[in-house]
Amino acid sequence: MSSGVPAIVTFNPARFQRMEAQDMSTVTSADGTVIDYDRYGDGPAVIFVGGAASYRAIDEATTQTAKRLAAEGFTGVDYDRRGRGRSGDTPPWALAREVEDVAALITAVGGAAALCTNSSGADIALAAASAGVGVTALALYEPPFFAGTSFTAHLAALRSLLWPTARTTRPCATTWPR
Repeated sequence: MSSGVPAIVTFNPARFQRMEAQDMSTVTSADGTVIDYDRYGDGPAVIFVGGAASYRAIDEATTQTAKRLAAEGFTGVDYDRRGRGRSGDTPPWALAREVEDVAALITAVGGAAALCTNSSGADIALAAASAGVGVTALALYEPPFFAGTSFTAHLAALRSLLWPTARTTRPCATTWPR
């Protein structure tokens, strides 16, 4: 039984070379923040959610990936998260506001979308999926989570590698052997 989604996506360079942003636009999030995005292609939507330091002006690779997906029959959406690039910002920051931004983008592309993320974008994608805002699939690359351990335990393990237990917990107060 076919789900309508191709099992293998092949790249068509001729279609890719002609690909321009079909829709360079904005959406307004629930708190009034304007979110700027580029939309490529027409088909099942994939929204790219970047990490904390990512935005379109410095992340050409994500734009190219959105174009490649569009060349193969998908809608690729590349946007600037709030407070980055051409998007606005309304303090204070909250994960719920980022989820509202994704919800506004999903509405703009027809009410359903897969989310493809990297780094801290995974936190937003998981929260959006949990909020029931039309997320159809998740692709989480290098999420900042540590399976099977608490964040506290992970930090303690890292500290033990940096500062032997014989030293004080304040590394700048230690004296290196001469």
